[in-house]
Amino acid sequence: GSRLESGCGPRSVADSRLAAKQTADSLLPMKPTYGHYIDGAEVVGGHEMLEVRSPFDQSLVTTVAAAKAADVDVAVTAAAAAFADGRWSGLQPRQRARVLLKTAQLLTDEIGWLAEAESRQTGRCVREMRAQLARLPEWLEHFAALAQGMEGQVPPFSDAKHLNYVRRVPLGVCALITPWNHPLLI
Repeated sequence: GSRLESGCGPRSVADSRLAAKQTADSLLPMKPTYGHYIDGAEVVGGHEMLEVRSPFDQSLVTTVAAAKAADVDVAVTAAAAAFADGRWSGLQPRQRARVLLKTAQLLTDEIGWLAEAESRQTGRCVREMRAQLARLPEWLEHFAALAQGMEGQVPPFSDAKHLNYVRRVPLGVCALITPWNHPLLI
């Protein structure tokens, strides 16, 4: 493996260049351009594009669509419609858990590629990204377990005329701005 895999950084400029080339060469190809994913489909064209460059050598990694307020509105509207029609919110807890567990497995299967891609665009070492990204499937598995258990601890009321319980339900849609150094971890 390269120094990027075995440690958190090369020791010399020559090692650094070799490690960057080995990492770039080992990556599965990235698409040259990424649009927004809205309502299950990639929306390309009609957007200002941002270049994603390697902090190591400033080489172009890919380009991504820049989101404007109108793009966020379209995405939130589509997500709210999907929430309202029950595609997610209407699923039984066990069904939601299965989706989360399948997503966790898909992420686990791609951790190596994702770590290299994240390293290339953020400049963080592959070993560190691999370790951090390995937490993503664990989080999804944790929330899948919570969805299935649906247990909550609630102190009882002081009289027998009332019943106190916890009911966890999906609340709705949110839009996030993620930091450049941890886009997958948020």
